[in-house]
Amino acid sequence: MWLPRHGGPVPGEESAGGAVTHPRLGRLRLNCDVLAVPHDDQEVVFITADPGTPSARALSHLLPTG
Repeated sequence: MWLPRHGGPVPGEESAGGAVTHPRLGRLRLNCDVLAVPHDDQEVVFITADPGTPSARALSHLLPTG
Protein backbone atom coordinates (compact mmCIF):
# COMPACT_ATOMS: atom_id res chain seq x y z
CA MET A 1 0.00 0.00 0.00
CA TRP A 2 2.75 2.50 0.92
CA LEU A 3 5.91 3.28 -0.94
CA PRO A 4 9.12 2.48 0.95
CA ARG A 5 9.84 4.80 3.85
CA HIS A 6 12.58 7.39 3.57
CA GLY A 7 13.99 9.87 6.01
CA GLY A 8 11.99 13.05 6.42
CA PRO A 9 13.21 16.61 6.96
CA VAL A 10 13.11 16.26 10.76
CA PRO A 11 15.38 13.81 12.64
CA GLY A 12 13.29 10.84 13.74
CA GLU A 13 10.75 11.40 10.96
CA GLU A 14 10.04 9.04 8.09
CA SER A 15 7.78 9.65 5.10
CA ALA A 16 6.01 7.44 2.60
CA GLY A 17 3.18 7.76 0.13
CA GLY A 18 0.70 5.53 -1.57
CA ALA A 19 -2.88 4.93 -2.57
CA VAL A 20 -5.80 3.42 -0.71
CA THR A 21 -9.37 2.70 -1.76
CA HIS A 22 -11.96 4.08 0.66
CA PRO A 23 -15.38 2.37 0.55
CA ARG A 24 -17.25 5.68 0.00
CA LEU A 25 -14.60 8.01 -1.43
CA GLY A 26 -12.85 5.69 -3.86
CA ARG A 27 -9.14 5.76 -4.58
CA LEU A 28 -7.10 8.29 -2.56
CA ARG A 29 -3.45 9.27 -2.93
CA LEU A 30 -2.15 9.85 0.59
CA ASN A 31 1.05 10.73 2.40
CA CYS A 32 2.13 9.01 5.58
CA ASP A 33 4.57 10.78 7.91
CA VAL A 34 5.82 9.03 11.02
CA LEU A 35 7.46 10.98 13.82
CA ALA A 36 9.28 8.97 16.49
CA VAL A 37 8.75 10.14 20.07
CA PRO A 38 12.22 10.58 21.62
CA HIS A 39 13.07 8.31 24.55
CA ASP A 40 9.81 6.41 24.10
CA ASP A 41 8.57 3.39 22.22
CA GLN A 42 5.84 5.34 20.43
CA GLU A 43 5.37 7.02 17.07
CA VAL A 44 2.95 9.72 15.90
CA VAL A 45 1.48 8.93 12.48
CA PHE A 46 0.03 11.62 10.19
CA ILE A 47 -2.03 10.60 7.16
CA THR A 48 -2.57 13.56 4.80
CA ALA A 49 -3.33 14.41 1.19
CA ASP A 50 -1.57 17.13 -0.79
CA PRO A 51 -3.56 20.40 -0.56
CA GLY A 52 -5.86 21.16 -3.48
CA THR A 53 -5.84 17.61 -4.85
CA PRO A 54 -8.91 15.48 -5.52
CA SER A 55 -7.84 13.32 -2.56
CA ALA A 56 -7.77 16.34 -0.22
CA ARG A 57 -11.24 17.40 -1.40
CA ALA A 58 -12.53 13.86 -0.91
CA LEU A 59 -11.11 13.69 2.63
CA SER A 60 -12.94 16.90 3.53
CA HIS A 61 -16.19 14.94 3.15
CA LEU A 62 -15.19 12.87 6.19
CA LEU A 63 -15.10 15.93 8.48
CA PRO A 64 -17.96 16.21 10.96
CA THR A 65 -20.48 18.94 10.22
CA GLY A 66 -22.50 21.06 12.60
